[in-house]
Amino acid sequence: MTKYVNQASFDQFQVAEIDGLPYLHEYTHETKVPVSCDEAFDLWIKQVWLADQFSFENEGQGRGREGSIRRMGGGLLREALVQVGCPDNQRIASAQSTILILPLPFHDYKGFIQFIPQGDNSTLVKWSGKLAPKRWDYNWFGGRCCWLVLLLFRTVVGDFLNKFTRKVSHLTENKKQQ
Repeated sequence: MTKYVNQASFDQFQVAEIDGLPYLHEYTHETKVPVSCDEAFDLWIKQVWLADQFSFENEGQGRGREGSIRRMGGGLLREALVQVGCPDNQRIASAQSTILILPLPFHDYKGFIQFIPQGDNSTLVKWSGKLAPKRWDYNWFGGRCCWLVLLLFRTVVGDFLNKFTRKVSHLTENKKQQ
């Protein structure tokens, strides 16, 4: 048995380059939430992926919304959820995203979100991302312009994950009080 529900998605995220350009810059944020893997996954889809500030070109398929494409800023940002492994209570659930359009100096972006069971009512949510620079940035500047994009992405993803953690904690507290 594989470690991930969607092992191919994890393997694809591990690839070191695209179109001859290396993924030079990476980040990872993680948080532990006091809910099961199933609940954490469903809440992430609802609270983060389907967040109000986005409109959708394609709603995607199934519980994990695989294939969905979301937009923000009048279409300046287009992001797709390309592969999803929904929870099965034994392996690590995951979602992989990529940015289709964003007018910033990077060639490719991959995001990989893992939902790692930590017991009956606890899940480690680990959100990683990596960027490959544009060819001109790689050849002339060693990917330094892309590094600035990484700082932006790392900040935005960290903010999304912090808000997600607070929301899950708030929902959990409300359940306990009822």
